[in-house]
Amino acid sequence: MWKLMLCCLAGVCALGLGVSLADDAVPSSETVKPAAEKAQDAKPADAASETTPGDSAPAKTDEATKPDSKSKRAEAKTKASKKQSYGGGRFAAEPAFQDDFLPGWEKTQKDWNVATWMQNTTQMSPERCATDGKGVMVQTVLAGEPHRGGSMETKKEYGYGRWVGRIKPAAVAGALNSFFTIDWDNHATAEKNDGTKFEIDIEFVTASFGPNKGQVEFAVHHFGDKKGLGKVVDLDFNPSDDYHIWGFDILPEGIVWHVDGRVLHEYKCPPGETVPDIGHEFFMNSWTQVKWVRGPTKADAKYYIDWVRFYPLAKK
Repeated sequence: MWKLMLCCLAGVCALGLGVSLADDAVPSSETVKPAAEKAQDAKPADAASETTPGDSAPAKTDEATKPDSKSKRAEAKTKASKKQSYGGGRFAAEPAFQDDFLPGWEKTQKDWNVATWMQNTTQMSPERCATDGKGVMVQTVLAGEPHRGGSMETKKEYGYGRWVGRIKPAAVAGALNSFFTIDWDNHATAEKNDGTKFEIDIEFVTASFGPNKGQVEFAVHHFGDKKGLGKVVDLDFNPSDDYHIWGFDILPEGIVWHVDGRVLHEYKCPPGETVPDIGHEFFMNSWTQVKWVRGPTKADAKYYIDWVRFYPLAKK
């Protein structure tokens, strides 16, 4: 039986990302900061250039002080992130799969199964897993009872490689927003749902979010083990305040989780063992339940997904 061992990364791991990993990419404590310059270490990466309250910026009537300048900068960052390659190094330079959720997506997309069934005590519906017409997928957990959310999964399977997405989880407590892979269905057989159930997770329990803080949960479920092995990482930024580029690398020797090019956690295989070379479907879903997630939500909770990419492993 393959024994999984999850451990914190004690040093810096070269990801080969388009953005550089800082020398202090993994602090010695369990609190992880967003990828920004040390002088601005409290600011999320997507907002690092903005002036924070209390800064003694001179009053100028220039582009930086116009009412719509913030939205213009945000739009520019969105466009830049879509042009950026997150492959290279051990990974292919171009993605094997990508989706920008462009206007008209519901009528043209052929890559996803959008759930209409129950998941995790929550009834899923395409109405709650839909684009906003501006290039963003929005998954919504509706307030109150019964539990209602949204979910989507790729129709194809993908193996070793890097998954990344520019996402912003919900700001409302009581929801769970996910970004994960699982070998749910073995596409080589005619049977349904007969995969190994090997699963790799990024999960946000939105009840953990607060001013300049939050948590993210990483996990590996070994062939259907519901409890799994994982790690809760404390952040000193609120993941729902801004978009960040979250992702993980599925490698023969282990799994690496990262945000904005910064390694947060790593699973290392024991000597002589490897991560199974199997196909995974990629999922994103939004749901609620009482005990762990601390739901239901008191207001509609919206999970924003700007884009997703998969870069296959090119060099083992």
